[in-house]
Amino acid sequence: MIERDTKVTISIDLDLNALSRVSDSRLAMVWHVAQANPAPHADEMAGRVVAKVGWEIIRRWLAATPPEMYHHQQDHYRGKHLSRFAIYRDGDWHPDPTKLAKYETEQAQKAADETAPASEEYQYCGADLARRSEYPLTCHRRIAHKGPCSPLRDQDGGA
Repeated sequence: MIERDTKVTISIDLDLNALSRVSDSRLAMVWHVAQANPAPHADEMAGRVVAKVGWEIIRRWLAATPPEMYHHQQDHYRGKHLSRFAIYRDGDWHPDPTKLAKYETEQAQKAADETAPASEEYQYCGADLARRSEYPLTCHRRIAHKGPCSPLRDQDGGA
């Protein structure tokens, strides 16, 4: 019986400035080898290698990916807002009474919401630090109750 070595070291030479000429399958293999590199974590050269290989992979992927052509168009803004109260028919926009009423209601509600006063008065509350009979605690939450805070009120959630 012939004994054979079972431990093997494989070296791969790579010109980082010639990555654009490497085949896709070799580039994928180089990526895996670069990630499996036994260099210590945060090694500068190991980081440079994976960065260069990674950027080449991304460059190739982007080159092979068709760009989005019609996601944003000049007329989308106008069409979106006109469609809230009109309908496009026969090559022109026409008012739609149902949409127009809904649009006017939305605008009136928005204006009312902006001018409406707050429904409750909230106050910051805390212990009176000048009085030695209260604990020197301060509650930094906004609690909808009247009067001073107390440790008991803080414990039960400010109810």
